[in-house]
Amino acid sequence: MKYLHLLLLCLLFPAALMADGWDTQYKQIEQSIRQPKFADRDFLITKYGASPEASAASNQKAINKAIAECSKAGGGRVVVPAGTYNTGAITMKSHVNLVVEKGATLLFAFQPELYPIVPTRWEGLDCWNLSPCIYAYKATDVAITGEGTIDGGGTNETWWKWCGATHYGWKEGVISQRNGSRARLLKMAEDGVDMNERRFGPEDGLRPQLINFNQCDGILIENVTLLRSPFWVIHPLLSKNITVRGVHINNDGPNGDGCDPESCDGVLIENCFFNTGDDCIAIKSGRNNDGRLWNRPSQNIIVRNCEMQNGHGGVVIGSEISGGCRNVFAENNIMDSPNLDRVIRIKTNTCRGGIVENIYARNITVGQCGESVLKINLDYEHNEICCRGFLPTVRNINLENVTCQKSKYGVQIIALDTCVNVYDINVKDCKFNGVAEGNTIKGLTRNINFDNLYINGGLVLQEKPYKNYSQWMTASEMKRVPQSYLLDFSKKPKWSYVMGIELEAMLDTYLKYGGEEIKDYCKLYTDTMINDKGEIRGYKLKDYNLDNIRTGHFVARMYELYPEKKNLKAIETLMKQMKDQPRTNEGVYWHKAIYAYQVWLDGIFMGLPFHAMTAKMLLSDKKARKIYDDAVDQIKKTYDRTLDPKTGLNRHAWDETREMFWADKTTGLSQHCWGRAQGWYTMALIELLDALPEDYERRSEVIDLLKKDLDAVIKWQDKKTGVWYQVMDSPGREGNYLESTCSTMFAYSLLKAYRKGYLGAKYRDAGIRAYRGIINNFIKVNPDSTISLTNCCAVAGLGPGTSPTIAKYVKKPNLRRDGSYDYYLSEPVRDNDAKGVGPFIWASLEMEALGYNTDNSTEAIDRQAVVTRNNPIVTRPDSLASLSVGNGHIAATVDVTGLQSYPDFYEGGVPLTTMSDWGWHSFKNDKSVTKSETEKAFDLGHGHEETYAVEYKKAGRNKDATDFFRINPHRLNLGIVGLELKDKAGKKIELAQLGGIRQELALWDGTVNSRFTADSTLVEVSTSCYQDRDAIFSRIKSNMLKDGRASVTFNFAYPTGKHADAAADWSKPDLHRSAIVSTGDHSATIERTVDETKYYVSLEWEGNATLKETAPHSFTLTTTDDVLTFCAEYSASMPKKRSTSYSYDQAIKAVMKSWPRFWNGGAMADFSACTDPRAKELERRVVLSQYLTQINCANATPPQETGLTYNSWFGRPHLEMTWWHTVDFALWNRPKTIAPMLDWYNEVAYPVAKKIAERQGFKGARWMKMTDPWAGEAPSNTGSFLTWQQPHYIYLAEEMYRTNPSKATLDKYGKYVAETAEFMADWAKACAPKGGTIKLFGQTAMQESMSKDFSYHHPFEQAYWVYGLTVAQQWRERQGLERNAEWDDIISRMAPLAENGDIYAAGVPLAEFDSKAKSTEFDPFVAAEQAGCKQVSAEDFALKSRSDHPAVLGACGLLPYYPALYDKAKMAKTLDWVMQNWNWPTTWGWDYGMIAMTAARLGRPETALEALLIDKGKNTYLVSGHNFQEPKRLRLYMPGNGSLLAAVAMMCAGWDGCAEPSNPGFPKDGKWNVRWEGFQRMQ
Repeated sequence: MKYLHLLLLCLLFPAALMADGWDTQYKQIEQSIRQPKFADRDFLITKYGASPEASAASNQKAINKAIAECSKAGGGRVVVPAGTYNTGAITMKSHVNLVVEKGATLLFAFQPELYPIVPTRWEGLDCWNLSPCIYAYKATDVAITGEGTIDGGGTNETWWKWCGATHYGWKEGVISQRNGSRARLLKMAEDGVDMNERRFGPEDGLRPQLINFNQCDGILIENVTLLRSPFWVIHPLLSKNITVRGVHINNDGPNGDGCDPESCDGVLIENCFFNTGDDCIAIKSGRNNDGRLWNRPSQNIIVRNCEMQNGHGGVVIGSEISGGCRNVFAENNIMDSPNLDRVIRIKTNTCRGGIVENIYARNITVGQCGESVLKINLDYEHNEICCRGFLPTVRNINLENVTCQKSKYGVQIIALDTCVNVYDINVKDCKFNGVAEGNTIKGLTRNINFDNLYINGGLVLQEKPYKNYSQWMTASEMKRVPQSYLLDFSKKPKWSYVMGIELEAMLDTYLKYGGEEIKDYCKLYTDTMINDKGEIRGYKLKDYNLDNIRTGHFVARMYELYPEKKNLKAIETLMKQMKDQPRTNEGVYWHKAIYAYQVWLDGIFMGLPFHAMTAKMLLSDKKARKIYDDAVDQIKKTYDRTLDPKTGLNRHAWDETREMFWADKTTGLSQHCWGRAQGWYTMALIELLDALPEDYERRSEVIDLLKKDLDAVIKWQDKKTGVWYQVMDSPGREGNYLESTCSTMFAYSLLKAYRKGYLGAKYRDAGIRAYRGIINNFIKVNPDSTISLTNCCAVAGLGPGTSPTIAKYVKKPNLRRDGSYDYYLSEPVRDNDAKGVGPFIWASLEMEALGYNTDNSTEAIDRQAVVTRNNPIVTRPDSLASLSVGNGHIAATVDVTGLQSYPDFYEGGVPLTTMSDWGWHSFKNDKSVTKSETEKAFDLGHGHEETYAVEYKKAGRNKDATDFFRINPHRLNLGIVGLELKDKAGKKIELAQLGGIRQELALWDGTVNSRFTADSTLVEVSTSCYQDRDAIFSRIKSNMLKDGRASVTFNFAYPTGKHADAAADWSKPDLHRSAIVSTGDHSATIERTVDETKYYVSLEWEGNATLKETAPHSFTLTTTDDVLTFCAEYSASMPKKRSTSYSYDQAIKAVMKSWPRFWNGGAMADFSACTDPRAKELERRVVLSQYLTQINCANATPPQETGLTYNSWFGRPHLEMTWWHTVDFALWNRPKTIAPMLDWYNEVAYPVAKKIAERQGFKGARWMKMTDPWAGEAPSNTGSFLTWQQPHYIYLAEEMYRTNPSKATLDKYGKYVAETAEFMADWAKACAPKGGTIKLFGQTAMQESMSKDFSYHHPFEQAYWVYGLTVAQQWRERQGLERNAEWDDIISRMAPLAENGDIYAAGVPLAEFDSKAKSTEFDPFVAAEQAGCKQVSAEDFALKSRSDHPAVLGACGLLPYYPALYDKAKMAKTLDWVMQNWNWPTTWGWDYGMIAMTAARLGRPETALEALLIDKGKNTYLVSGHNFQEPKRLRLYMPGNGSLLAAVAMMCAGWDGCAEPSNPGFPKDGKWNVRWEGFQRMQ
């Protein structure tokens, strides 16, 4: 009846979900668990031959005999008396209680032969394996009791090393579960192999459990101590009525779970102690298909009165939970250890599935845990190799009265992104303190309820009363202190700097969001403290107290907005104090009269910004400028005087007399760097910049000082929390604490420095990190829904002291304030100190300007969700829908089979190739042509002949040379790896015969997963690429393999040398060689010889497979198994033998770690909150473009326009495309990707570029256009005359400097910046040698339809020349060099952009129009003979002016604004004209991003979006994300992807001088709420 009762209980449970489970189900479960009973008779093991002196085998035999006799007799106690007994596996029988008495130890020997093979489960999978140390199978009423010890004998010398980890003693050659046995068991389970065929022995290394009772009824384990288990400790399996009571577990071994009831019903675990190397208690119900087949949930479980110390989790459900889990109750448990990762943990994934429901935990006390108090993870073991699609559900999870003193997160939920399978999660009356990062919830959830949950002392509100923290804190303070003149704990009206700071921050909140009550609150203060005569209440000028000046800053702000005469008078009084303020001999203000001769960092903030601000407001320019100069001088002198060179920070104060008791007698410095003092100084720099006019020439000095200051501040930022310590220079010292007021000051200053354009993204990101730390560590929500800023140091100062020099100023010395470490820690700490509240409001306003609010300010973007929802999915053969894997140095493109099985079908689409950045080939130079035979001299009007490498069209040696040096070298297709599929009759299966196709590129993992049927048989293929090796690897699973109908083929072709194709000529087998040059048991190396080129393909595989050469250049890998995994590594030289053999399991895990590192690095944009229907497609393009540029363009040399996917222009890089291939990496915060390309410029290309310039009669270095890895110059009638690639080097070097503004950067790139600029200057001078304006000529434009032959004064080149020379001058100044006078002259002479009516022109004709000339279409693929025709028709010029790239817009969109070059209003008209009149079929993919960037800079965000998503042929993005151009030659175009990424980054983060810090390029219509992080501003 009890079992029937439990069954009814389970069936009725869903109906009772809303009831209190503790009052109903808990009691029913407690009463239903049957306790085993045993006969009152003893069987002493020593009577059966057991002895402490006996061998393990002898004792094993004796103990098992005693157990058998006891069971046979009807049951009783088998007693282990005091002493240590070595033994092997023990098998329990029904009705036996194994009593291990006090002083007794059962020590299990590491003798695998003593552990017979028995049916069990291993990591949730049914199998036969070594017997657990104590085992029972289908027994009734079994127990292990007593006060003795059961020792599993696990050490690094015994069982533990079998886990395969070196820190547990494993070495090469030692048995290990990683040597294939674990993978084999997983595969057997996935394949549905019968359990009786899953047999594992000692040679397999699957460690046994300590205690495993399998399919038993009535289990008791009580009072024993369990030590050193080989694997899991207590493992009840498929059993019921289980009690574990008073057990003490110490187990530090690998996978050392404490108690793991699996598929069990009715479990009581109480009064136990757990110290484990894994989960303390892990409730399971079978892994994947095995769990689903048994369909036995773990249910009706109570865990109470236990203590958990070390372990991955306290009470854990999963991950082997495929059978489900329900009705679990945990109460009155204690947990405390930094090594305890989680308190309550639920873990599963889409392999496991399972329903987890009705989980209750209450009255749990936690000292600390490493990660989360509650963690629900539906993406556990993300890289597991398994059959997915089994969606887990977690519901009705309840925590009540759980306290924790330290953790990283409170509640952490990682749900699915595809459906709502986590819901009804209730956390009630819980307090989590010391939480570093609050709660985090990712994925789709429903009904997550926090009822009276406090984190770090603050109430967690799911519905916050305010959208913005600035408004919330302002309202909170106004509620706490209704009279503004009583802020900061004042008892009476008070003129105080702290009120001025906080009220000014409130004023800024009002100015942004409105709210008349805020304005009135601010005005109440000025009305109360300043009378009609302008007299300030309580103010004494003769105190010369700089603190009193700061409030004047607020009054001045109020006066600017709401002028009142009384306030002006008060300002003038304070200005008089500033005029008369005593100074040091160096001219820096004393802090106060009582602090005579002392410079405090505090005072610099209090006085200087006010002085500069009011000077600008009220004085003449001449007088104001003197004050500006004085302010800059003072702030610089203060920095120098207070600097601590060891830390880079500034000491609190400096005493000129060196007589103060707190001052160093030599330096005059105080002892420490106090956080808030440093904060005052940092804010002084920021606010002084606010006050100084934009055209004031010394602003740069303050910005440089701000950079030095904030670099030091960031250095001392706490890595864990993002905030700062009270005593900044002693973060690890005992007693020091994280302090909020300085942290808010730094956050505000960092964020504002970025918004104002003073400093770059590094400082913004440090500010965001700081702000998140402030929210997580210092902001608490009070019961009345106000918020408070906690951990505020109330006050700290120095002295005053007295000395003969200043005795007349000081009446009451204060020697306690000595500036010592102990002193700073002795000052009181309180909440809501105005010195922190004001900067917090300012920091909040800065965050809000970046798009953050109360809902998302602590939450980073869920990058995995963004990436994964854009996975490409292919369901039918499509020649344009091939997918690629790669690492930036090699890439392989595959068809729907996941390999390269049907290359012919894809030849006209995106072909199937394997290409690298190192694999190149040249045909033999049979005619011995030379590069000089491609050259031709021209007189382009520069005063001398210029020799160019051109395309000769007429037959002869010149044309032969042209053809050879254009074609050679060319990129190699390294080989085709495909599946050969045959039907049962042995006939090849064609592509059209495949069915059930579903292929998905898992972007987060960098893996293509393919499923299809062939001849009615399922085939599954997973393909990926190592990220640290040029190797493609794959796993194929199908019954077609073992019956010979499927095999893997490796085929190699001769190169074609064609302009655009897959570089595979299959018709010339005699011209190349493919041979196996080495073999191993599971490996072979193929040497490829293609003329003078050699490369190698090293193949490795797992299992029973054989490689054979089946035809010339064709090799076949076959297997007798139904799974085949292999790896193909490509290299330019004979590979060395690796120390470890290939393992697919290890390879895929490595890749699944590498790609998340990529996605979690750099920047990210999330469009999920956008409601514009176009946003989804834009996000898709953006995510896929990131992937494609990474695998195709992250090369060691400049990338090619079709990347590593197939050849266009013979696979050769075009350096004018370098901008589009690399700037996106800079803006997406991946500068390391650019560095190798610039190294190529420096080391390989520069010597050639130098010679090109010299050959053409110019100084410096002229960068070539179409090239190769050796910087060869390809002859071209167009490319050789391009110059817009020239400033690219300067642009990219500047990007590297912006990332790392250091001497090292200047030293690395400075020479080449100068050489680049030297050519540009010499070219420009040659265009106007006698003076006057410079209109560049002699080059074909970026807009290639505008040839050098008939046009000049091209807009982009004009602007880019100005940019390049301007930045090159900046580099000279950074290097300490004088500006180049000639460059400045050229910059000043560069002509404005050419005009055509009310728009800017594509160029100017070189000669009069020829009315008889015919108009010709422009074809960029066809270069005419260099005839030098200068006359064209007006019609032809007009057509070409609106064809190809709209380069005129690039002069605005790609570059900083130079007012001397163009007018923005006219450029906007030009933009409109382009959008309406352009010859769109002649455009290229990168034009659309360029147009978008132009529109963004011109304040036209809707046009920017239109450009990015306009429905034009060359703005097409394929399912793979490739930017399709046209079907004949360019089916993909990487510059288009780069352009898109650059445009989106710029539209999100803006550009230098952009007033909006967030999303300036998106419409402000409420539909484009783009979240982003990590972007760099564009130049």
